[in-house]
Amino acid sequence: MELGATRADQPHLVSLVLQSKKALQHGEQLCSRANTLSNASAQCAVDVLALDAKVKWISEAVIEQLKVRHIASSIFFYSHSPTFTQLAATVAKSIECKRAQLDKQIRVRLHRIPATSTPPHLAFCPFLHTAGMGHHPFGAYLGSRYHP
Repeated sequence: MELGATRADQPHLVSLVLQSKKALQHGEQLCSRANTLSNASAQCAVDVLALDAKVKWISEAVIEQLKVRHIASSIFFYSHSPTFTQLAATVAKSIECKRAQLDKQIRVRLHRIPATSTPPHLAFCPFLHTAGMGHHPFGAYLGSRYHP
């Protein structure tokens, strides 16, 4: 009887084997499709990150350009304002006064230096020889237009 029962169960076993085989093929297809989608998703994530980095880089560059242009326009605006012009004139005048004061002090000190002859070991120096000034080491200055 066991033999007969086994033969009677055979069509059922064949059906189960075929169903199992189809289920296995379907599972493999699902896994393959899931793998393909996973790889595509990973590539999309990498592309999005690269695009995000480019957008940040461009945004930062634009912001820096706007800052530079704002500073330049501010400088242009303030350099043409009456307050800036007055301040610049005041600073220029004080610099010129200080320069004139120091120039006068230098001329006075050079004038006070007694006329001395050039030492023999320096007689070959061409910058110490000045026409009409003898061998005075500061002859060029004392004979120039800066003489007090």
